[in-house]
Amino acid sequence: MKNFLLVIMSLASVSSYAGVSANVSFTTDYIWRGMTQSDGPAVQGGFDYEADSGFYAGFWGSDYPDSDPDLKFEEIYLGFSIGDLGLTYASGQDEAPDYIEVSYGIGPVSISYGDYDEYGENTLISYGFACGSYECGISLYDFSDAGYGADEDGVFFSISASL
Repeated sequence: MKNFLLVIMSLASVSSYAGVSANVSFTTDYIWRGMTQSDGPAVQGGFDYEADSGFYAGFWGSDYPDSDPDLKFEEIYLGFSIGDLGLTYASGQDEAPDYIEVSYGIGPVSISYGDYDEYGENTLISYGFACGSYECGISLYDFSDAGYGADEDGVFFSISASL
């Protein structure tokens, strides 16, 4: 893993242009990589850095208002993309497992596969489209665990706007 991080960091240093963005969302059910977390609304947000070399890194967080008002989730991630192919590594929070994801997009359709160490894996297939001045999406997700009793799948709709 250290070699992977060194390669990613060296690729980031060759960039001549970098972009920083922020995001905030309100969701009716916090679904984290195929597993429902809140069974109700949640507020989420993050900051992202992206270099034109393909390197990206960010911070993302969410609350869990229905399950525990004091519980929060934060994650730091980094990755690299070449065209529509991406690779992401996210560090687990506290004792949570690390996560590696491979994704690919073809026009408005994207698919990703992720693995949580020995805990389980998830697949996400999404279709994005314009809804007036908003961006919408419909996604199918599947999470299968590695023997811990959780197996979730479903469909969700998203709507977002950029400022």
